Amino acid sequence: MRGWDWFKLIVLILLPINAWLAVHFYIYHQKQKALSLRENLKAELSEEARVRQIIHKWFGFKEGQSIRYPFHPSALVFGSHPPVGMGTPILFLNISTRADKEIWDLAIKEALKASPYLHVVLVHEMWRGLSKPSKIQELIKGFNNPRLSALVGERWVRQLFGQGFIEGEGAILLILCDGQGVIRAIVPYPERKEFKTWEEEVAYWRPKLQQAVKRALEKFYGKPSGAQGR
Repeated sequence: MRGWDWFKLIVLILLPINAWLAVHFYIYHQKQKALSLRENLKAELSEEARVRQIIHKWFGFKEGQSIRYPFHPSALVFGSHPPVGMGTPILFLNISTRADKEIWDLAIKEALKASPYLHVVLVHEMWRGLSKPSKIQELIKGFNNPRLSALVGERWVRQLFGQGFIEGEGAILLILCDGQGVIRAIVPYPERKEFKTWEEEVAYWRPKLQQAVKRALEKFYGKPSGAQGR
């Protein structure tokens, strides 16, 4: 066999080996990158939780204490301003970082029907520029109820309430205040899970969020949700 034939043979042998090595290296690199991102996220969430504990102490986020409101001077308000401490019970509902009606409609309807005197406030973070205030406005308009409003902000929302769809039970789902602005219930998010499709995610969150809102309000009003009262 001539030298050129040997060269071609060696190249033909090495080509699949090199290709396999390249694929193996790429997969290894992607796994390491994913692990690094996961560890960075854990560290970030841990730090967020620590900061949140400090902020909660200052804001009085504890049942039986008066809530400090307004939360932040830069907050955007859509709808009427929440009448905190003015005789009207207030339900702050943390919808970060999913402001999708498919997920929230049952929970919001549950809150609005609980009492004709309850004011519901959706709290949402414009997360890293991905969310737009117009989406919150559309969500509110879809219910056409003067007792529904929204607070939209940036990092302060995360620091106060957390990100339920990322942190799960480490984040606050709702804070319920009585007419004097005293916190009567603080409810964490349900357990977070991973989903393969949007339909699975909606099917998981819709009933869980509704039931969490319903339980908190029934405990507060002392009667089934939807009955007339304070």
